[in-house]
This record gives sequence, C-alpha cells and structure tokens, in this order.
Amino acid sequence: MLTILDQTDAWVVIQKPSGAAVHRSALAREGPFLERLLGDQLGRKVYPVHRLDRATSGALLFALSSESARSLQESLTSPEADKRYLALVRGHWTLGDDWQRIDRQLIDDHEVVRDASTLLRCVATSREPRCALIEARPLTGRIHQVRRHLRGLDHPVLGDSKLGDTKANRLFREQHGLPRLALHCLSLDLPLAGGGRLTVRAPVPEDLIAMWSALPWWPEVARWLEASTS
Repeated sequence: MLTILDQTDAWVVIQKPSGAAVHRSALAREGPFLERLLGDQLGRKVYPVHRLDRATSGALLFALSSESARSLQESLTSPEADKRYLALVRGHWTLGDDWQRIDRQLIDDHEVVRDASTLLRCVATSREPRCALIEARPLTGRIHQVRRHLRGLDHPVLGDSKLGDTKANRLFREQHGLPRLALHCLSLDLPLAGGGRLTVRAPVPEDLIAMWSALPWWPEVARWLEASTS
C-alpha cells in the first residue's frame, strides 16, 4: 500500500517509492505504475500533476479531478512554487548557506532547446569518500533537470545509471551500500488557486538514511534534517 502524506478532496500527495513509474509512457513501459496503484487504493481515478523519475523517491502530487489537475499544474509552474530535492553527488563541494543559481538550457523530448534554472546549495560535504549532499530547488520543470544540471557541473548524482559516473557508482554501491539513485524529492510548497498553500514534506526513505548514516558527515546531516522540519 502506498504511503499517503497528505490528502484533501482535490488532491493527494504520496511518498513515491524508488523503482516505480508514475504512469505508462514512452519512457516507462513496464510497471508498477503509481497512477494505477493509487487509483486502486483510493477506489477512484487520479491524475498525475507532475513526474518524478522512476528511480527517484519523494513527494508526488496527484489531483482527484481533471479540473484540479489543471489548476495544480499551473501552481506547480508558478514563480511562488517551491520544490526541494536532496541529491548525493560525486565530489567535494564547498559548504555554504548561499544558493548557487544554474541557468543552463536543456533539450527536451522533442529536441527543442528550453531554458532551465536550478538553485543549489551544499548541506554537507566529505573529502573521503569524495561526495556531497546537495539541496536543489528547480525553478523550471525540464526532464531530468536536477540530474542534468548537476552532471553539467561535473557533480553527477550517485547511483545515476544514465547520466552518472559508472566507476563512482560502483564504488559507492560496493563500499558504501548505495542502493539506488541518490535523489529524493524532499518537499512541495505550492500556492493554491483558492488561497492558501499546499505544503508537504516527504521523509527521507530508510534505504538512503542507512547509507548516509555510515558516512562521516552524518551527524551534521541529521542535525540539518531535524532543523529543516522544525
């Protein structure tokens, strides 16, 4: 059964497990498909508002009507929307509270060049093993945006079989127990058409916590996670 993080009569947010596709598409022909699983669980049709990559975990929003889906999709692309991800990346990163803005165009599924912007800042960093935990806030919604922007900085997300570093992935899998793509959608904070905001946080899954807790910067990360929820 899928974990529901929050629900109203217009929408529902689930904790997306890694390894499940949002819905059937040209990029995802094999299940499980969360659209179907959640619809069966609720006993009604659901409408995906956004997508997360199959291997990514975290907060995933579904609408409960086509009208709500259109409204929430507009909210998701609003300048007031705030989506946060946590990514474990290859390489040491300078620790700091300031956001670094990445403006780098990306090519979409139709070979069209699109503007893409992401804010990044370092939560924790380590020289041995060389890795960093990065908080990412995408300001646009391009496919694989966070992964592609981090790859462009030569800091690919660990466990990324498509855009990552094969050698680093193998090292972190064999020596540090990395179970999968180390990318998690931590929170959604969106303005609602009728006023107020949709604010949901998705706990970091146990498989990533188990891996992170064995790294030297874990006490720092644990404090950051506790502070960020208060």
